[in-house]
Amino acid sequence: MHPFKLATDWFTAVAAGWLFWNHEMVTALLVGFVPSIVVSLYMIMRVDLGRLADTPLGKYVASPRTRPSDGIRFLGLAIAWWGAWMNQVLPVGVGLAVILIGWGKGLLGRRPV
Repeated sequence: MHPFKLATDWFTAVAAGWLFWNHEMVTALLVGFVPSIVVSLYMIMRVDLGRLADTPLGKYVASPRTRPSDGIRFLGLAIAWWGAWMNQVLPVGVGLAVILIGWGKGLLGRRPV
């Protein structure tokens, strides 16, 4: 996981949440997904990710155990955005907690490589 990609994902998720809070659905969806997709494509085509693959985080991301964790994190994002759309702080917090659980689930389930 490249730090720029991670920062893009977090920043756009928060920005989209703010847009959802203001009921700007189309803009929120564009902000929430398009930059992350563009950065991912750019990195796949132009960035040497070989150095990152050998780091502990790179090995974690490449692990098959991360696929269920990806789903959990996406579920958390959906809950947070729904909470923002409903102008309710509690679901936003629950969504954030689910995202963190998704990250933790993959990290806790790791076995030494």
